[in-house]
Amino acid sequence: MPLGGDAIKTATDKFAQKMNIPDFRASERWLQRFKNRHNIKNRKVCGESLSADTDSVEPFKRKLNDYIITNDPRRFQVYNADETGFNWTCLQNNTLASRLDECVPGRKVNKEKVSTILCANTDGSHRKKSAIVGKLKNPRALKNLMNKLHVVYHNSKTAWFTGDIFVDWFKNHFAKK
Repeated sequence: MPLGGDAIKTATDKFAQKMNIPDFRASERWLQRFKNRHNIKNRKVCGESLSADTDSVEPFKRKLNDYIITNDPRRFQVYNADETGFNWTCLQNNTLASRLDECVPGRKVNKEKVSTILCANTDGSHRKKSAIVGKLKNPRALKNLMNKLHVVYHNSKTAWFTGDIFVDWFKNHFAKK
């Protein structure tokens, strides 16, 4: 959980009250001296490393490498699809930590967003129709535009791609000729 200076000051003020120290206030200057004394520095929370499934990476890499060696696909036959999100509200990605820590591992956080999947072949000669996932079934902003969009729109409770949404996009838009 990311931790900021305001949270430390608030907790310190509450602790001082419980310890019956009425004239203590955790100021910015106090916080700076506290961080210096305990070798604490503001650090960026790095990615989603604590949420990653690292056990499945190596077997997949071996299987993909074997497929490439066996079938020798051409550049125009190889496609890459990637999901990305557009976020407009999320938790801070910095936290206070020791200066000795280069990076503080983080977890995936729930954010207000829409997700999209983009896909093209390796040489860029063929781009597939993108899919967008939002929370609303019929967004008011897209009321009269839904049929004119050059993307496929889906909705889910979290605005994330689900297995069903991906399979629908794959069968009806990626694999369709």
